Amino acid sequence: EIVLRVPACAPANETAAFVKRAEEAGFDGVGIPDTQLIMRDVYVTLALVAQQTSDITLFTAVTNPTPRHISVLASLIQTVEELAPGRLKIMVGSGYSAVRTIGQPKATVKQMREGVEMVKRILSGETVSLNGFAGVTLFWANTFMIPFKIFSNSSGLFSWPAPSMFNKISEIFFWYFKPIVPSIG
Repeated sequence: EIVLRVPACAPANETAAFVKRAEEAGFDGVGIPDTQLIMRDVYVTLALVAQQTSDITLFTAVTNPTPRHISVLASLIQTVEELAPGRLKIMVGSGYSAVRTIGQPKATVKQMREGVEMVKRILSGETVSLNGFAGVTLFWANTFMIPFKIFSNSSGLFSWPAPSMFNKISEIFFWYFKPIVPSIG
């Protein structure tokens, strides 16, 4: 499998056109970094890419749970998944460049774990409590995503985080979504 990391430095429509050419050239996947203020928005770019491609795997390279509210992150992921069913992979990290540019600290392993677990719960159709509010539900979704582990420490795909940290977090931080229709009743 050959994947590209494509920084969205050009306008999003130009990045989408580039990814379309990469798909036509036979690349298997493309990852768009999530680093607002340095590049275009990852989810808007992935949505445009999804509309211009049909087979290439799309992933965040990487997103993080801190600058965006968890409910916003879940909604963004669900929206892109609808445009590229079965092709979206979400990779989560500490948000180094995304948070540094807005004066926030990197996410801790605890924050990443809690953020990913909450996004998983929201995307599975569960009503959750956030910030003391007990009624958080993704109302508009007619299908929900179930996360699955896709990468392990032996994949050799990443130099970050350090291997010891990777072992601790890989079981929840590298996942993708498989749409299912929730049962009624």
